[in-house]
Amino acid sequence: MDTAANNQLGGLLVAIPLLPLAAALIGYLLAWGQGRLALRLNAWLGGLALLASGGLAGWLLSAVQQSQADSIAWRVPWLALPDAALLTDAAGNRTGLPVPLAFNAGVPALLFALTTAVIAVVVLVFAVRERRDDPRRATFFATLTLFAGSMLLFLAADTLLVIYIAWELMGLTSYLLIAHPGTDRARRAARQAFWTTRATDFGLLFAVFTLMTVFRWTTLSGIDLTALLQSIASQGGNPREVYPWLSAVALLVLAAVLGKAAQFPLSFWLSDAMVAPAPVSALLHAATMVAAGPYLLTRLHGFFVVADLPLLAATLLGGLTLLTGAIMALAARDPKRVLAYSTVSHLGLVVMSVGVLAEEAGYYHLLAHAWFKAALFLGVGYLVAVWLTQHGGAEADHEPPELDRLAGFARRQPLVLWGVLVPAGLSLAGLFPLAGALGKEQIFQALLTRYGATPQAGIPAIGEQFPVAAAAWAVGACMLVIALPLTAAYITRLVGILGWGRPAPQPPEAAVAAVAAPRGWGVPLVLTTLLALMGSVGWAAAYFNWYNTPAGFAPESAAWKWSAAGHTSQLVSAVALAAVLIGAGLTWYLRVARPQAGDRVFREGGLAALAAFFRHGMYLRELFHLVIGRCGELLAVLAGRADVGLLDWLVLRLGGLGRLIATAARWVDDYIVDGLRWLACEFWWFLKRLHARTMQTGQIQHYMFIVLLGTALLCLVILRPLSRILADILGSI
Repeated sequence: MDTAANNQLGGLLVAIPLLPLAAALIGYLLAWGQGRLALRLNAWLGGLALLASGGLAGWLLSAVQQSQADSIAWRVPWLALPDAALLTDAAGNRTGLPVPLAFNAGVPALLFALTTAVIAVVVLVFAVRERRDDPRRATFFATLTLFAGSMLLFLAADTLLVIYIAWELMGLTSYLLIAHPGTDRARRAARQAFWTTRATDFGLLFAVFTLMTVFRWTTLSGIDLTALLQSIASQGGNPREVYPWLSAVALLVLAAVLGKAAQFPLSFWLSDAMVAPAPVSALLHAATMVAAGPYLLTRLHGFFVVADLPLLAATLLGGLTLLTGAIMALAARDPKRVLAYSTVSHLGLVVMSVGVLAEEAGYYHLLAHAWFKAALFLGVGYLVAVWLTQHGGAEADHEPPELDRLAGFARRQPLVLWGVLVPAGLSLAGLFPLAGALGKEQIFQALLTRYGATPQAGIPAIGEQFPVAAAAWAVGACMLVIALPLTAAYITRLVGILGWGRPAPQPPEAAVAAVAAPRGWGVPLVLTTLLALMGSVGWAAAYFNWYNTPAGFAPESAAWKWSAAGHTSQLVSAVALAAVLIGAGLTWYLRVARPQAGDRVFREGGLAALAAFFRHGMYLRELFHLVIGRCGELLAVLAGRADVGLLDWLVLRLGGLGRLIATAARWVDDYIVDGLRWLACEFWWFLKRLHARTMQTGQIQHYMFIVLLGTALLCLVILRPLSRILADILGSI
């Protein structure tokens, strides 16, 4: 692809995020006018803008693959950072750091942009029916469009500052969407989500500052670790001197992901955010805010391959989140909380893939997860909305039913059960060859084989270079083996109870009222079904196509360049399939076929306390609030002690010093200033008396004498230099 064609396509790349952002701005203006036009137009405006963005992303993706180009770029000058002593040009002059306004997207970014746009369109269509009775739905549609546009800006932007702006914009819009119901519970959950993510966003901010000030990298595509290390070596330096900086960047980004992706131990805010409407949950969990952190990790994976600590932190943090999220999902009773903890668990798997150097497999799993998780949220959201509508007035209280109250409810909705819940649930469970199994198995294989793999001939094995990380990979493999049946267990429990569970006894009139579903759900359900099929079966076919095509996930790419010889892949597939079947089978027996047996184990038996512990989210929220509260109390006590013991002492001492200064100033005023003033007055009085007695005699001859005397003196002053000038002139003649 030549430069002219790249620049032309780069303009279209800029339009991908700008279209929904402009539509959101227009939607806010219409909603501000409080007219009926906004209620009808905002959803269509956002949907058409996102549809156009998805079309542009798909067309650019096809153009990149056909031209075999690395990416599409667009760049213009933007601003320059202030001068600094360490920023000098070739001549030694101090100069600023130029920061361009740049957009750049390759195959991964365009794939995720296409995914985000398509899912956002389906979510908006779903929200039109789901928010039909919402008086503030115009603002809701505009904010939903802004949410998707922020993620598209995050994916397409290349300038680090713009990426950070998009990152924060997603946090703001998520706060607005979570708080949209307007209840105390929703506002509390929104504040909790906002401040939890803001606290860790400083990690990304400091990472951006480090990249710009230490390495002078202002764009994501400009980061070239190989060139940096070679440049240091060519100048006679030691490349390992910059390893601490690179590790610091990796850990700072990982800290930002800790809050943004709700990783352990900050996973509580995402489950509490399920008070938001179903469209918000679908977009939040699938293709926007929580997926942004793991996506950024896969883009910056090179910073982790410098030391043991970043790899160790990513592996163990991701593994703990994977395991604890699966257990909490298995114990949760609210169907939306089950899916929320499921998202936490799967994002932990993606984070662990970066720690085990299988970032492309993690990226594929993140992409597939977006499709089937969005379908699951919309399917469960439809069931909850219909249930609330049929049971009269509960929707106004925003109290969603628990899973047991929805038992068997999906059986009356065969399209939702067989078109959405079953295929998307099987893919989430990891049943081969559906999309949810493929990336997971590649990460599993990496955990088992990375320690003995050699990147190139003559280079030591990975385990020898990173011995601590290799030990963490063994621990991570054990966590993944335990999490595989748990993942199948919680999704089997969810889908099984919704589809084939035994409903609680109801009055006859309630059973009659629950037969007919409200109208207007046809188009949203069809689109959700297509989304579920694409997320489960469709992406699996696309995966195998990319696996054999150099333009996509090729065998020689980074994810499989260290594949071990022998039958490791077959062993991984067998173990994964066996774990999935065991977890699904036991759960079906204990929670669907024989729920009384499961109740005796998990609600009445010895595991009741443990189940309650995980049902409450391991009390992470309470622990976090306790730690923050205790820290606040400690700071308050220290502030009180400092106020009494230090500030009061300083005030008293400063007050004594002030009194001393005031006394000295008074003495100076009384004895020096007043004395000088008295002397000046006396001297002036003396001159006045002298002038009156000697000069003012009243005789004209005295006055004329003084005038003549002054004139004579003036002449002497003038004639003396004049005579010298004349003498010099005459002497020269």
